[in-house]
Amino acid sequence: MNFTIIKQKLDCIRNDCISSLRAKKSEAALEEKKAIDALISLVRWAELYDIQPNSTVIRLPNSLIQSPSSAFRIIDDNETENRQNWTDLTRTSEAFFLQPGDILIKNIPHSD
Repeated sequence: MNFTIIKQKLDCIRNDCISSLRAKKSEAALEEKKAIDALISLVRWAELYDIQPNSTVIRLPNSLIQSPSSAFRIIDDNETENRQNWTDLTRTSEAFFLQPGDILIKNIPHSD
């Protein structure tokens, strides 16, 4: 998906909000600008990570074991059921853990 047109339209709306804010200096105008800024940020994330309208979002549930040290892991099973051969996803050479409420985004392959 090409986000260029959307970003241009949002930039125009943002500029209108800024003009309105300068003229009125109202709390409502400030809140509108903040909302547009948040939306622009979300569009940038979608573009950066190629998040499409048909992408699936999964929110991780509460852990089955309720303890402060419980976490979810992402592993590469290395095409085996033998857990000894599984590899944790790492980030800066440390295992990467997810917490309840974190989200995963599954992108559906698309054709351009």
